[in-house]
Amino acid sequence: MTFGKTVFGAAVWTCFLVPIAGAQSPLKSTEVAAPATSLPKGVACTVNGRAITQREVAETVDAVLAERTQGQSIPPKMLAQLRERLLPEVMAGLIADELLNEDADKAKINVTNEDLSQEMEKVVRSHLVRSGMSRSEFEAQIQSNLGISLEKFMKRQTSDPRFRQAYRHTRLLEKQYPSELAVTEQEVQARYATDRDSVYSRPEVVQASHILFGTEAGASADEKAVSRKKAETVLKTAKAPDANFAELAKLHSTGPSNERGGDLGYFPREGRMAEPFAAAAFAMKPGDVSEIIETQFGYHIILVTDRKEPMVVTLADAEETIREQLKAERMVEVRQRHIDMLKGSAKIEYPK
Repeated sequence: MTFGKTVFGAAVWTCFLVPIAGAQSPLKSTEVAAPATSLPKGVACTVNGRAITQREVAETVDAVLAERTQGQSIPPKMLAQLRERLLPEVMAGLIADELLNEDADKAKINVTNEDLSQEMEKVVRSHLVRSGMSRSEFEAQIQSNLGISLEKFMKRQTSDPRFRQAYRHTRLLEKQYPSELAVTEQEVQARYATDRDSVYSRPEVVQASHILFGTEAGASADEKAVSRKKAETVLKTAKAPDANFAELAKLHSTGPSNERGGDLGYFPREGRMAEPFAAAAFAMKPGDVSEIIETQFGYHIILVTDRKEPMVVTLADAEETIREQLKAERMVEVRQRHIDMLKGSAKIEYPK
C-alpha cells in the first residue's frame, strides 16, 4: 500500500507542481526551433470581438507539448504530428478561457495576491497529505531539484498568469453552481473509506544513498572483478568515521543519482529496488554503511539515512484534500456545461 498519485484541489492545479519532480526542460527536437519572430502572426479566431492570434495558438501548443513530454527529444516528423493533433484541443481551450474570462469580468470576480497565496498553500498541503512527505522534506526536494526555496517556488507559481486565471475561473463556477459543487461530510467519509488503504496508507520506508560501481549486462568475470575491486577500495573510505558519503558518491558512483550525492529518496521494502539491495537496506539502521551488495546493476555501497514506520493519514488530516478532490471532479462537468452555455450566445468567427 502506497500513497497514491497526487490530485490537487482542482484538476488544473496539477501543472503547478510539475516542477517538483525536476526542472522542466524546453521541448527538444532534432531540428533547431524557429525564433519567436517567425511564428505565425495572423488571427486564428475572434471571440466576441477579442482576437486569438495564431501566435498565441502556436505558443500554447509548444507549452503543452513541453509539459507533456518533459523535455524528451522528439523527431521533427513526430513533433509536427503532435502539434497537428493538439491544435483542436488548444483552440478549444483558448476559446473556453476567453469565454470564462469575459464571464468572470461580468460577474466581477476579483482575485487578490493573498487569495492566490492561500490557494497555493492549499495545493501544497494536499500534496504533502497524499505524498506522505513532511513540509521540510518537500522543501529539501524543491531545493535539490530546482535550487530555490519553497517560499520562492510558491511565489513563482502564484505569479504565473495561468494560475491566476484558473483560480478566477474556479471562483466563477463556485459562485454560479454552489449547490452542485457542495460536498457533504458523508461524501468525504465515503471517499476516505474507499481510498484509505490505496491512497492514505504508507508502508514502512527507508531513505538511502548508494555508490554504484556499474557492470554492463553480460560482463565477463574479469570485468566484474575490476568493478568489485574499485568498490572495495572506496568502501574503506566510506566506512571511515569522518567520511563524506555524498562526495564519494559524486566522485565514484556510475548511477544517475551521483549528482544528488547518491540519494535515492524513500522506498518501501518491495516493488522499488532490486531484492538484494532492498533486503540489505531494510536490515540496516540510519547511519549504517553496508558491505558491498551485488545486484544486476553492479556493486553497491549503501548508506541508510532515515527510516519511517508505517502510517495512515487520518480522516481529519485528509478531509480538506478529499473535499477539494471531490469538488474538482464535479468541476470538470460543470465547467464544460457552463462553457457550452456561453458558446450558445457567443460570436466566434474564423478567418475565411
